[in-house]
Amino acid sequence: MRGLKMLLKVRNLSKSFQNETRAIEDLSFDIPAGKITTFLGFNGAGKTTSLKIILNLLLPDEGKIYFENKLLKNDFTPLLKQTGVVLESARNMFYALTPMENFIYWGAQRGLNKKVARKNGLELLEKFDLLSKKDTVIFELSRGMQQIIAICCALISKPKFLVLDEPTLGLDIEAVETVERILKTLASEGVAILLTTHELAFAQRVADQILLIKKGQLIYSGSKADCLDKFNQEKFITVQFSRVLSNEQQALLESIAKIISINNTTYQLILSNRKDLSHLLGFLTQFKLIDLKTKNKGLKEVVDFYMKGKNEDGSIKSRVSA
Repeated sequence: MRGLKMLLKVRNLSKSFQNETRAIEDLSFDIPAGKITTFLGFNGAGKTTSLKIILNLLLPDEGKIYFENKLLKNDFTPLLKQTGVVLESARNMFYALTPMENFIYWGAQRGLNKKVARKNGLELLEKFDLLSKKDTVIFELSRGMQQIIAICCALISKPKFLVLDEPTLGLDIEAVETVERILKTLASEGVAILLTTHELAFAQRVADQILLIKKGQLIYSGSKADCLDKFNQEKFITVQFSRVLSNEQQALLESIAKIISINNTTYQLILSNRKDLSHLLGFLTQFKLIDLKTKNKGLKEVVDFYMKGKNEDGSIKSRVSA
């Protein structure tokens, strides 16, 4: 994360509950400004506990949190004044009120007078194409519009840090695309965004940084690009030959790439070293090919590897440190 401005730093965070369950253990990670950080993990992995500690809703047993390079001890006010939050199901709204009425209420909670709250709210609605809905009560809006208004409520005081819990839950495709656009716009304006999601396709599209947590332990922290690049050092290739290879030909192929499956004339291969690609192409030019495909790994494969312990061929992988 060199060159990035770190808005929030979490160091050695641990938390156990009364039944001695270790919810999180020795978590350390950074949240950069102007980036979307996606917190991934199964239910019960420790995501919610981590968010609650960051938001000062839960006290840790150990660990430190820094906001803008200042250690937060007993007073989290500097962080909370600059943080907007949308919990699952958009619980930061009054559904019997209009968006503008919500903005005025939540603005007042943040110390904004009515005039400033209205001004900020109108700017947000215009930015996100919902200006025509400013006087419509929330429960009459679509689920997607409600989620966008919830995000606007969290942004009413123009915070530097936005925390979202499952922001696409229950949304249709069009609404998800709108949320994606909003998050990318906010990040481009310098807002640090931390979100949880189980939608890996959504996470792959929006994430700049990834945090993977498993059983309370952070097992990967870094950029999405570095993560995917690391996993795509191996090339997954499917080749369909026009005829079955002889034993000698198959042995020669196996000396270049690992064969993970054979189905008649179709071979699935793993090329561990990209430098061997020219050797493989040289081998393949000897044959008439029916089909040739390559596959890059996405976040789903990364999660399978880290969280489920599975290789591409379904075998179990030992834990790898990030």
